[in-house]
Amino acid sequence: AKYKCYDCRPPTRLRDEQQMEVARELFPTHVVGTWDRLPTVKAEVPLFTKTELIIAGDKIKVRKAPGPDCLPPEIIKAVVKEYPSKMLEVLNRFLIEGMFPQEWKVAKLVLIEKSKPGENQKSYRPICLLNVLGKLLEQLLLERLKQNIEDAGDLAEEQYGFRQKRSTIHA
Repeated sequence: AKYKCYDCRPPTRLRDEQQMEVARELFPTHVVGTWDRLPTVKAEVPLFTKTELIIAGDKIKVRKAPGPDCLPPEIIKAVVKEYPSKMLEVLNRFLIEGMFPQEWKVAKLVLIEKSKPGENQKSYRPICLLNVLGKLLEQLLLERLKQNIEDAGDLAEEQYGFRQKRSTIHA
């Protein structure tokens, strides 16, 4: 299959400057704080394995819009399947360096018109599209974190936030 990078935003009736105004109303700016990077202790971090990569790759949802890099999920899944050692080389470098690429933290904002179109932010549903490579690295890290939490004795039974199949209703 051939993949083209294209602007996948559905057409809206808003001009560019109106879209910018809606985005500013939906996402007000605030003072951006900076965090000092903690000193790193060179510890032996187990590298991601081919098995971990294949499992994470299988969790990538296909037929979804790509992020700012225009790489569709089908391409990333194919690369994981066909070239796992090359993909592991890249992802393990980020793990060793303790970094998450800045480009993978940037989202493409898409405004979806609701049933009652208008010019204010309440007439639109914002969708933020992230790069699939960032989602893949996040999935690998998530599985590692979950395993470490389980190995340490799991979370307390009273913990309901940020847990699967639990919510404040259950609390």
